[in-house]
Amino acid sequence: MPYDYRRISKKYNIDYSYNLKTYISFLLRHKILLFWVVLFVAITEVLGSLDRFLFKAIIDNSTEYTAGTLSRILFGEFLVTLALIYGLIILGRVVFRWLRVHALNRFHAILEFDLKQIYFNHLVGLSHNFHTTHKTGSFISTFP
Repeated sequence: MPYDYRRISKKYNIDYSYNLKTYISFLLRHKILLFWVVLFVAITEVLGSLDRFLFKAIIDNSTEYTAGTLSRILFGEFLVTLALIYGLIILGRVVFRWLRVHALNRFHAILEFDLKQIYFNHLVGLSHNFHTTHKTGSFISTFP
């Protein structure tokens, strides 16, 4: 049976717009790292789709070669050039995937640290009466 999130949100009155605003405020604190993450993701996706264009160029030039409008030497040079370009694309994919993963891990760690720091400071700032009337185990179970 699937989990009914609507029932939970009605029970606890979760304010999704507030949560989204809070999350976006955390994201915008690290604009430069967020920019690099988005850039690495975009470059990785572009490099992932370039091989389709290379395949199209191979088909087009193969058609010209079989029709006799392209010489064997030019077609061979074209294939060698395309193989080199494909090798560079593969190398670029590896490098930018590594950069993407590294930047995402760093971004995640920074966001998690910020969240823990803010919520810890909030807990420490609560009154002595609050801490004496609430059980410690209930706080620990709510933290990720």
